[in-house]
Amino acid sequence: MLAGDPATARPRTETKGVNKKDARKAAAEAREKNQSLRQQAKKAEGELERLTTERSAIDKAMFDPSSADASLAKYSMSELMRRRSDVEARIEAAEALWLEANEALEGVAA
Repeated sequence: MLAGDPATARPRTETKGVNKKDARKAAAEAREKNQSLRQQAKKAEGELERLTTERSAIDKAMFDPSSADASLAKYSMSELMRRRSDVEARIEAAEALWLEANEALEGVAA
C-alpha cells in the first residue's frame, strides 16, 4: 500500500456537513409534520366529544321530552331524528379524521 496510490486512498467525504444539514432539516420537517398530525388528532377528538354530547342531549330529548334541554324541547320528534342523523354523520366524519391522523402518526413514528 502506497500513501499516494489513488487505488488505496479512502474517498474524501466533503459532503459530510451537507448530510448533517440535510438530516437536521429532515428531522425538523418530521417534527413539524408530527406536530400537525397531533393537532389534527386532538381537534378531531375534541369534535368527537362535543358531537357525542350533542347526540346524547338529542337522545334524551327524544326519549324523555320532559327532561330535555330547553333548546331541544321545542323540536318535534321528526326534527330531532333529522338532527340526530346529521350529528351521527358528523361523528363518523370526525372519527375518520381522527383515525387517519393517528394512522399517519404511527406511520411517521415507524
